[in-house]
Amino acid sequence: MNRVCWLAFSVCAIFPSPTRAQNTVQPEPVVLVGGLSFGVGDKLFTPDGFVVASAGLAGPRAVPRHERSVAKGAFVGVLVTRRVAIVFDTNFTGAGASRFSNRLNTVGVRHWLASRIWLGGGVGLGSLRYQPDSENQALRLRQGIALNAATGIEIVHWRLFALDLQARISIAKYGQLRVTHTAIQLGYEVWLPLR
Repeated sequence: MNRVCWLAFSVCAIFPSPTRAQNTVQPEPVVLVGGLSFGVGDKLFTPDGFVVASAGLAGPRAVPRHERSVAKGAFVGVLVTRRVAIVFDTNFTGAGASRFSNRLNTVGVRHWLASRIWLGGGVGLGSLRYQPDSENQALRLRQGIALNAATGIEIVHWRLFALDLQARISIAKYGQLRVTHTAIQLGYEVWLPLR
C-alpha cells in the first residue's frame, strides 16, 4: 500500500495540476499601433461648379471639377487580435489652386491579410475649408459624413517598424456636394507593446 501511495504522489509531483497550468498562462500583451503617411492625391468635386456659401469674408466660392494636392495622414490604434486593430484615422488633403482643403476624421478597423499586406476602412466626419487670400486662418465651411478605405503593402519591415506603400479612397458628403479623394502615400508605422 505504501508503494502505491508513493507512486501516486510521484506522478502528481511530476505533472502539473490544471490549477498550476492555468496560472502559468501569460496574458496577451496590449499593443499600440500608429503611423504617419505622405503623398499626392486628387480631389473630385461633384456636381461640377457647385457653389459653397460662407458667412465669412470669403463669400460664396465655386468648387472645381477636380484638383491635385498634397495628401497627409496619421493613425493610432490598439491591436485587438494579432491581425486586427481598432484605429482612429485622420487624413488631410491640402488646398490646391482652388484653395479648398479637406480633412477626414474616422474610426475604423485595420486588418492584416498577411504579414505585410493590410486592408482598412472607417466612418466619421469630414470638414471642407476655404483659405481666403486675406486671412491667415481657414474658414470652416461645411461638415459632413465621411467614409474611407485603404490598402497597403509593407515594402520594408523590421520587428516593430515598417515602411509601406498605401492606396486610399475616401468620400465625404457636405449637403449636396460630394468630395471623392484618392491618394497614393508612403507611410511609416510603429508597434508599441505596453506589457
